Amino acid sequence: MSELHQPQRPALGVAVIIKHRNTVLVGRRRTSPMRDSWQLPGGWVFEGDSPQQAAQRQLENFPNMRCKPLNCVAYTNNVFESGLHTLSLYFQTICLNAESLNL
Repeated sequence: MSELHQPQRPALGVAVIIKHRNTVLVGRRRTSPMRDSWQLPGGWVFEGDSPQQAAQRQLENFPNMRCKPLNCVAYTNNVFESGLHTLSLYFQTICLNAESLNL
C-alpha cells in the first residue's frame, strides 16, 4: 500500500488596517519573512480562533485605543521564496481617539 501524501496547508494570518482620517498605522516587522519591513499590525490565527478573534487580539496591543468594529475587507494568497505559503485576511477599523494617543 502506498501512503497518501497530505498537502501542506497554508498558514492563516490576519492584518488590521487601523485608519484615522487620511492615515494608516504601520510598524516595523520584528520577525521573518520580511523582517524590518513596514507592515500593518498582524499575526497568526491560532487553533480554535476565528479570524475575527485573531484580528481583535492585534488591537489588544494598543490597550488605550478605541476603535469601531472590525470588518473583513480583503485577502491575499502569499507564496514566499522560502516556500512558506500563507493566506492573509485583512480587517479594517477606524481609530476613534488617535489624537489622545499621539498617533
